[in-house]
Amino acid sequence: MTQFLRHFRFLLYRWKLLAAAGVAGLLASLLEGLGITLLFPLLQDGSDYNTGDLPRVLQDFMALFAGRDLTSRLQIVALLLVAIFAVKGAMVYAAAICAQRVQIAIGKHFHMRCMARVMDMGLGSFNKYKSGHLHAIAYAHSGSIGVSFSRFVGAVHLPF
Repeated sequence: MTQFLRHFRFLLYRWKLLAAAGVAGLLASLLEGLGITLLFPLLQDGSDYNTGDLPRVLQDFMALFAGRDLTSRLQIVALLLVAIFAVKGAMVYAAAICAQRVQIAIGKHFHMRCMARVMDMGLGSFNKYKSGHLHAIAYAHSGSIGVSFSRFVGAVHLPF
């Protein structure tokens, strides 16, 4: 574990980017839930808004629909859904951009570390290995580390 932390310590300098990706993913998930809750005012008729046992925020939200007929409730919900899904799309986009930037930073970091190690090798080492093997180590493996991290972050966001 300490070796893992030693290799990924450079990400501490990008903590704002990691936090932005996490917050954007969390907000996108919360907005998805908010979009689903907009169905409740549509399922009730206009006179049944007994909100005494609901929290204050939900009481204020349900007050938007009190005394309105079905067509006006549908218009309000449609406008709110469009706004919510637009903001959700922006949050998903922001999370994807942040994750891609972290992926590029990780790939670049490990690519530079691999190239530094290759440059430290003696000339005799180049004769022992095939050029395709050195290329795979210096480029393909270092790039796949960034992709693995991006996939891990994506898998963490899936349950939310």
